[in-house]
Amino acid sequence: MNVKNKNRPGYKKTQLGWLPQGWSFSPLGEVLESSKYGCNAPSAENGNTPVVGMKDIRDGRLVLSNLARVNLTEGDQSRFLLEPGDVLINRTNSYDLVGKVGIFDSSDKVAFVSYLVRLRGQREMLNQQFLSFWLNSFAGRKSIKRIATKGVSQANVNPTELRKQCRLALPPLPEQEAIAGVLECWDRAIRAYEKKIEKKRNVKKGLMQALLSGKIRLPGFGTTENTEGHGKGRGGIPEGWKEVRLRKLCSLSKKKYQPNEQEDLKCLELEHIEKGTGRIIGYTSSSAQSSMKTRFKPGSILFGKLRPYLQKFARPQFAGVCSTEIWALLPNEREVSGDFLFWLVQSGRFNAAANVTSGSKMPRADWRHLSSCVFLLPTICEQQGMASLLSAADAEISTLERKLVVLKDQKRFLLNNLVTGTIRLPEFCNHGTYGIARKWEA
Repeated sequence: MNVKNKNRPGYKKTQLGWLPQGWSFSPLGEVLESSKYGCNAPSAENGNTPVVGMKDIRDGRLVLSNLARVNLTEGDQSRFLLEPGDVLINRTNSYDLVGKVGIFDSSDKVAFVSYLVRLRGQREMLNQQFLSFWLNSFAGRKSIKRIATKGVSQANVNPTELRKQCRLALPPLPEQEAIAGVLECWDRAIRAYEKKIEKKRNVKKGLMQALLSGKIRLPGFGTTENTEGHGKGRGGIPEGWKEVRLRKLCSLSKKKYQPNEQEDLKCLELEHIEKGTGRIIGYTSSSAQSSMKTRFKPGSILFGKLRPYLQKFARPQFAGVCSTEIWALLPNEREVSGDFLFWLVQSGRFNAAANVTSGSKMPRADWRHLSSCVFLLPTICEQQGMASLLSAADAEISTLERKLVVLKDQKRFLLNNLVTGTIRLPEFCNHGTYGIARKWEA
């Protein structure tokens, strides 16, 4: 631990590695006031108390929306209700997920379940936010994993062993508070971006539904003066639009790929399509050969056949091969803009039609039913205008998502270096060691 700190001025060698002068190291149990298992009451739809479970710990904090509920007596509530600053650790889960940590920062009356352990530090020695950040750092996660015991399908962190064997680097309390304050600044920025992205997604979703139904028309393409019909013509169809079956807008690719020495393609699987964004991730064009898979052309629209994956859409601009669990639709450019069709297949009307499934073990969308469904189709010019507007909204969201990734990377870098003393805040850095300027306070 702390190899970067080795032999640096102002640092000392300890059993935990190289730490700044003035820092100590301690078993977790020596700085805790208490650690407690949660309640094991059965869930009840109309229970009197919401409870936090394993699924509610995300990215180091507790998400308090859509909580399960249980019935607790007044005595149990006094034992299991959380207080602001309580740190929860997930003691049982898969080996990859066990030891997830989150901090409770609400004044709501919320309890916690038995698969979680509540940690409360001694206030004169340990800042709760610092504890949460340290346990979420690389050093903290490594320490937790070291004591996790593996079972057949789950791993377990024994709270007694956690108290004894999990040792943390401990700055003086003022420095703990300062480190927690810096990291909380990044957390606030991350939460703000997440809320902004969610709002933009909802706006895009509403815009897409309004445009594709004709409730909103682009300038120069019909009117919306009639609030009842929104510029619709006969039969409630928007002026200049027509009804058309999906089979006339696209064809289903049935051409199979036969491996040969001249062409070596990797098969694109459902796991390569990111849900909600249409981005293709983790896929490269050269790999082991695939046998009897479906070919797709540039501009084809790909989406999953299985019901759990109907929300996975992509439109790659390259030729390739996809698995048998993916449909590849080739737009009929004489009837429809490929960009517009890509948005159309993400609409609620398409999803409703695709939900008619066949099969019992793993329900699949029924192409015969789906291809016969009727959709509203604007003129090519209006299709292109709609697609451009929706693509611009999508690009704005993508820009925010990239900024969010940068913020998370910055926070992770600071987290792993501040809690180990590799980076020091300037007011605690007196020996020429690395520090960072606190510009956010200006």
